[in-house]
Amino acid sequence: MNRYLICAEYYFSEPQSFEIEAENKTEAIEKAKKDIRIIANYGNIIPGSLKIIKKLQKGKCFEKTKGTK
Repeated sequence: MNRYLICAEYYFSEPQSFEIEAENKTEAIEKAKKDIRIIANYGNIIPGSLKIIKKLQKGKCFEKTKGTK
């Protein structure tokens, strides 16, 4: 399992990022679409704005960031 940092852009708020564990990038995007943070704000999310920022290294702590711009 790899960890990916995903960014979601919203119409009325700043972009937000969060981590997803998945085998590859395609699976990471599919899991992100089903994530509760996305589902709860789906009416506010810009369609097609989910994107992978980077693949996180194993064994290192990363602080979750709010906003990526």
